[in-house]
Amino acid sequence: METRTDWEMNDAGVNPKENVSKYVEFMDKNYPPGYTYQDFARDFTAEFYNPDD
Repeated sequence: METRTDWEMNDAGVNPKENVSKYVEFMDKNYPPGYTYQDFARDFTAEFYNPDD
């Protein structure tokens, strides 16, 4: 399984030193293996953004 980077976890509000299985599961379900920051930036749509959260 691919390891996610600290910046991804920090941006998601996740402490990378804690159990992050739910976060990794979400990433694996929604993004292909090897998905990079550049890929994310290119495809960013704010689909999950909710200003009221």
